[in-house]
Amino acid sequence: MDRHSAVSHDEQRHSSHNTSTVAISTRTLWTIAGIALLLTALSLLLLKGIHVLLLLYIGIVVAEGIRPVIDWLQARHIPRPLAVLTTYLVTVGTVFGVGWLLLQPLINQLVGLANRLPQFAAQAQQLLEQAQNRVGQSQLLQQATNAAQGSFGNAAQNVVSTIVQIPFALSQLLIDIVVILVIAFFWLTGVENLRPFFISLFPARHQGRVQDILNEIEHRTGGYLRGVAIDAIVVGILSGLAVWLIGAPFPLILGMIAAITELIPYFGPWISGGIAVIVTLLSGQVIPALLVAAAYIVIQQVEGHALIPYIMMRAVEVNPLTVVIATLLGLSLLGIVGGILAVPTASIIHVLVVRLTAPMIQAHAKEAGELTDDHHGDNGREQHGDRAHADAEQQPAEAEVRHEAH
Repeated sequence: MDRHSAVSHDEQRHSSHNTSTVAISTRTLWTIAGIALLLTALSLLLLKGIHVLLLLYIGIVVAEGIRPVIDWLQARHIPRPLAVLTTYLVTVGTVFGVGWLLLQPLINQLVGLANRLPQFAAQAQQLLEQAQNRVGQSQLLQQATNAAQGSFGNAAQNVVSTIVQIPFALSQLLIDIVVILVIAFFWLTGVENLRPFFISLFPARHQGRVQDILNEIEHRTGGYLRGVAIDAIVVGILSGLAVWLIGAPFPLILGMIAAITELIPYFGPWISGGIAVIVTLLSGQVIPALLVAAAYIVIQQVEGHALIPYIMMRAVEVNPLTVVIATLLGLSLLGIVGGILAVPTASIIHVLVVRLTAPMIQAHAKEAGELTDDHHGDNGREQHGDRAHADAEQQPAEAEVRHEAH
């Protein structure tokens, strides 16, 4: 009877155990399904709203770049919104003034480039045929030459389609610039009031560190924007002047390409230099093409030893290898925009790791080490107490033995 009741009790226990296991498994499945739906929703949000997020990020970077000017104007008793609008008007007026002076030469060079595209195609075809004749019967090199011919034909078609789409691209660019300026305006005028509230969300002992981290992020992102703007203007002017002095075609276009590609760290100068050499070479000017290549190398050396160390890297304080890796990741994920935003993003991550993550890891490691030392100390004290107790018990026994021997 007792055996039967014991068996029944075991069956009930196993039954209840199986029931709880099924309940936990069901809850886990629902949790996994909820996480999957959440990740799917976030992915769709990023895919649909990536353009808006990029505009928001660029607007914040622009705001941090002009923050010193706004603070300087506000210190002279100019209201902050009026200071932002004044900075906008001066900047836009300067850009439009320079653009008005360069508009007619730029249009002439663009028309000349479009008219000479067939000549460039014929020149490239002739060079490739000469290379193919020199190659002879090598099948591998002939295949490479044919592939190069096809690639150049596709590139020429892409250039023509790009020129046709320029008006639409300019209109979209103008809308994006307006949105970025609006975001920067509200960031500079409205977000400052939210900073104390954001800092107050942290414990009192951490608020000073949060304040320092925010200040350093603002300093680095703003410093990078100012540095890259100066770098692009200087390199663009030097490149255009070099091409013009050498006598190569389209100096204004090539100078603007050099300024724009300068926004991509390390890889930009190689892109602009390659384009300038190819355009000059396809124009039938071999010696000027070599001079253009030498001029771009000299400009790149000046940039690498003067502009980048003292203007850009001093602001972001990021290792060059980190910059290269971040730029490659940005280019692969978001194209040219990702390459441009890679350095400020890497700088922000660097600040968070150095000022926030690393101290937390070190603090936890220190606490773990102290706990280990305390544990070893307690064990040592316990062993010492046991040894003293054993010695105390052993001393009377030894005294009794000596007494009996005596």
